Amino acid sequence: MKLGVSALLAAALAALLLVPAAGAKPGSGNGPRASAGGGKTKSKPAAAEQGQAKKAANAARKAERRAARAAAQAPDADAPKHSNPAWICKFEREQMGDEAFSDANGGEANAFGKCVSQEAHDRDGVTGADESAAEDAGAAEALAIANSALESSRSSLL
Repeated sequence: MKLGVSALLAAALAALLLVPAAGAKPGSGNGPRASAGGGKTKSKPAAAEQGQAKKAANAARKAERRAARAAAQAPDADAPKHSNPAWICKFEREQMGDEAFSDANGGEANAFGKCVSQEAHDRDGVTGADESAAEDAGAAEALAIANSALESSRSSLL
């Protein structure tokens, strides 16, 4: 009988605890507030969906502009990066291969230097005759300076 009374008492206590929770109204203070996500859910307004479409359109335009800019900046594989004679020779060496490039430019260890020199002369319009004339003029000027120095030293000795 003692067991029956304690079981009855436990059942009555459980019923008292469950009845007020079942009868509580929403928003009566027994639960999370509606602003905390506990209330009824509302759908997004139509303006919010239009904003998403506008964002997607802007993102697509931005991606197109980036792709166009990248295509414009992509280096051309059929031309050197710069018009500098060293870059031109580097491009030729990459296209021809090291051995063929060396054979085409004298077949020696200084083939790259010879190529750069030839490209610079071609770019600047300097020919072999112009070089020899410049060397002759420089040699003549150096000879004149040496002769004047020699004459001044002779006159100081006398």
